[in-house]
Amino acid sequence: MTDAPRAQWNSRIGFVLAAMGSAIGFGSMARFPMNAANNGGAAFILLYAGIMLLIGVPMMVSEFSVGRSAQSNTVGAFKRLTGDRRTPWRAAGVFYFVLAAFFLSWYSIAAGWVLRYVFASATGAYFDDPTAYFTAAQEGPWTLFWHLGVMALTLVAVLGVVSKGIERLNLVLMPALFVIVLFLAIYAATRTGVAEGYSFYLKPDFGAVTLSVVIAAVGQAFFSLSLGQGAMMTYASYLPKSASLARNALTIAMSTLGFAFVCGLMIFPLLSSFGLLGTGKAGLELIFGPLSQAFAAMGSPLGNILGTLFFLATFFAAFTSAVSLVEPAIAYVTDEHRVSRRRAAVLVCALVYAAGIAVAFSIDLLNFEGGLITDAAVILGGLLVSLYVGWRTPAALARARMDEGDEGPRLAKVFHPIVRYVMPGILTALLFFTLLGTPCGLSGGSGASGLVEQLAGTGVLGCGEAAAADMATGWALALMVGIAVGTTLMLLVGSRLRRRPVTGPGHDVIAAEPSLSHNG
Repeated sequence: MTDAPRAQWNSRIGFVLAAMGSAIGFGSMARFPMNAANNGGAAFILLYAGIMLLIGVPMMVSEFSVGRSAQSNTVGAFKRLTGDRRTPWRAAGVFYFVLAAFFLSWYSIAAGWVLRYVFASATGAYFDDPTAYFTAAQEGPWTLFWHLGVMALTLVAVLGVVSKGIERLNLVLMPALFVIVLFLAIYAATRTGVAEGYSFYLKPDFGAVTLSVVIAAVGQAFFSLSLGQGAMMTYASYLPKSASLARNALTIAMSTLGFAFVCGLMIFPLLSSFGLLGTGKAGLELIFGPLSQAFAAMGSPLGNILGTLFFLATFFAAFTSAVSLVEPAIAYVTDEHRVSRRRAAVLVCALVYAAGIAVAFSIDLLNFEGGLITDAAVILGGLLVSLYVGWRTPAALARARMDEGDEGPRLAKVFHPIVRYVMPGILTALLFFTLLGTPCGLSGGSGASGLVEQLAGTGVLGCGEAAAADMATGWALALMVGIAVGTTLMLLVGSRLRRRPVTGPGHDVIAAEPSLSHNG
């Protein structure tokens, strides 16, 4: 690894906005509002807020603690913190930067659609037939062109050190994004016929909160906070030791939640005013379906102006996420192979672009890669962090890394038990259901297929015709998951007793904290 001093963020607000740029993307703009509306309204929002605070923030602090303590890329972090250059945890580091690059290879295609729609809204190109326009825009040579445009812009943003590239970019784009979304939400409130939209979004229905909804809320929190992908770990590696991890994580989580909530106040009143409520699904289908139809229905010039503003804001959200996804791989190449940042950026962006070429010509491939494969991989990434911080690292050392900083709350004694005892079980169960599907008995009779069914074409759990409400089967499977999780934890405890002591950076922290140094 290079011996040069590691670049750092120039300011706390620069880091917070960059981390929010990583977290806020399609999930916050469209996935969260529609999930809330379809799964209990205000009940889902309250559930989601609780999950963000009780699960999302501790997990974010855990990722931050690994990156900031090591001051290195995802692979170098595990080598430094374990004191073993051949540690098996290197595989986790490789997994993170490969996952982020894979994620970007299809995400850039969708971001290219948004960039195209910025110009299409300004000219009204899709106003005559929004559905046909989007069908044509999903794949083909022009899709590849816009993919190239997104990756070229991403390359320009990451060529310089983080304080001059990523930080400056987010200092401009994130405030602009907030202003545009707030303006559109205020405008939506002035239209007629919006009451139904607010009710559709906010009316509480606690009976709609089933296990599958809870699973969806946990998954939404992971995606909305950009967890399990290596981006937050890499961004935290540029933090100074004086930064409070808990304070930053709380700020990022609450700001991300607030932004996603306001997006719903923007979207559903607009749809209601044009009679488009209940159409489209969460995510990209909502953006390019009902919302584009609403802008087309406004006509010129209002539809051109508001459509351009909306898609510009959506592109800002997608672009700042794209920048964060390419950074883990750039940091790895720069740190581990002594390559200049410029060359590393060109290499990584070129590889990501090449990986997205096939996706640009197949919407089915994009849906496959951007669906359950990404879901399962991100959950696995979060599980690895929880196991490393909760079990591989001595408790006192993990807490010291979490609490290190000059200002902010000392919450490691609360966060560490959650990461150690709660998160492995939750994430293992979530991974289980993502792979095999959600059984009917645990989801109100409307189970969801899993990755195995998509790959093999054969359902494992889900809802067969004769199993519309098989509660016994559902709970039996839940018990199996619980047994599997318990066995995993026991194996981890055993391996922890046999492992070599941690000798990497971090013991200095323990030595400087007498109150922690005797806690084992």
